[in-house]
Formats: sequence, structure tokens, C-alpha cells
Amino acid sequence: MTNITTSLFTRCFGAQAMTCGLVLGTSNMTAFSFTAFGLAMLPYIGWNYWFGIGPGRGIVTSMMWLDFVGNVFFGAGSLYCAKLLREQEEEDAKVAKKN
Repeated sequence: MTNITTSLFTRCFGAQAMTCGLVLGTSNMTAFSFTAFGLAMLPYIGWNYWFGIGPGRGIVTSMMWLDFVGNVFFGAGSLYCAKLLREQEEEDAKVAKKN
């Protein structure tokens, strides 16, 4: 038996993931873009925490904690990429300044 709410949320978040993947796969991501994307994950992390681990646990689905873990890695990975790009930009600026 399928819960209608779980089915709806699965479809909505699946579409969100596909759209997000399309944007990331076709965009020229900069340090600013990765920072903005990582920070934009915070509401999703909060929502997933509430319904996956926190007081609302089990209301949507018993597996919501997996989405929480995935979004934490997604947000942290984006912020890490931003850090790496900033370091590369600083290194490139130093090399250009020497020449």
C-alpha cells in the first residue's frame, strides 16, 4: 500500500533533483555559484532534519534521514568546491602578478 503523501513528495523531490542536476551539469560554476548553491541547501537540510531525525520523524517516510545525509554532503561538497576554486583563483592571481 502506498502513502499518497510519500508518493507526492518523492515525485516532487525527484523533479527537483533532476532540475538541479541539469543546471549543475550545464553551467559554468564559479566559487560564488558553489557558495550560493551550498547555502541554498540549508532549508532542505533543515526540513530533512525535522522530518528525518527530529520531532517530525516518520511523518513523511521512515527513510527521510537518508535525504538529510545526502543534502548535508551536497551542501558541504558545494562549499568545499567553492573553497578550492577560491584557492585556485588566488594562486592564478599570484602567478599573473609575477609575470
